Amino acid sequence: MRPPRRLLALLGATALVAASLTASTVYVVSSPVPALALENGLARTPPMGFNNWNFTQCRPEFNETLVKGIADAFVRHGLRETDATATVSTSASAIGLSGSSFTLFDLWSKSRRTTTGAISASVPAHGVVMYRVSAGRPTAPPAGTSQLSNLTWTSATNGWGPVERDRSNGEQAAGDGRTLTIGGQTFTKGLGTHAASSITYFLGGRCSTVVADVGIDDEKTTGSAVFQIWRDGTKVADSGVRTGAQGLLHLTGNVSGGTTMRLVVTDGGDGINNDHADWANARVTCT
Repeated sequence: MRPPRRLLALLGATALVAASLTASTVYVVSSPVPALALENGLARTPPMGFNNWNFTQCRPEFNETLVKGIADAFVRHGLRETDATATVSTSASAIGLSGSSFTLFDLWSKSRRTTTGAISASVPAHGVVMYRVSAGRPTAPPAGTSQLSNLTWTSATNGWGPVERDRSNGEQAAGDGRTLTIGGQTFTKGLGTHAASSITYFLGGRCSTVVADVGIDDEKTTGSAVFQIWRDGTKVADSGVRTGAQGLLHLTGNVSGGTTMRLVVTDGGDGINNDHADWANARVTCT
């Protein structure tokens, strides 16, 4: 590309001054020549990487203070210059993703791995690790019989506080429940819920049977609820209304061929107050 005329003139004047002076050093200072871009459809700025033009456009405030601030931001986010390997961690929820299974694709090594939500990378000194994170297909339960409280559900809603694993519903705080107890019988495994609740598990067509001992937990003297098991969109088990005075009921649902299974608790027709509903010793059998 032919240099612009102004630049040619400047170069010529500089050469003339340098040639006419032999005993002194000459410094020529002038305003920078504006950058020229061809109207050929190509990007005027790099499409990736750190590019200060997009942020500063070389304004006067692009000074030492601003550069130090950018460098400090790099350090805060793990881009620290060091001779030691560093572990940088975050989570799927922290970057705005929801779900129970995610795929991490390393853009440099092209390797893949899965995670239930934790994201971490071992970054070598002066190195970079870059992942593409995407929601992955949920994992079906392993072959054999598994306690549902040991498995990861794909979604869960609860009428009072969170669903509790291996303890009663308790109150609104997580982990505030007690030993699962129905009619005086205690259980070390199961799920503590409160009407209205729904817990969904991915089965992937590999499972056959879900069983549980259901009832109102003894932590409440009143309350009533209905326990249901759903295979995809079909209800396969229904306890009818259960009160605290009735004790436990053994509930079985056929989930053969189902992609998903839901454990649902509704109120007994009298509102949800005191409806602390236990899925005690809840298990699923898969192949």
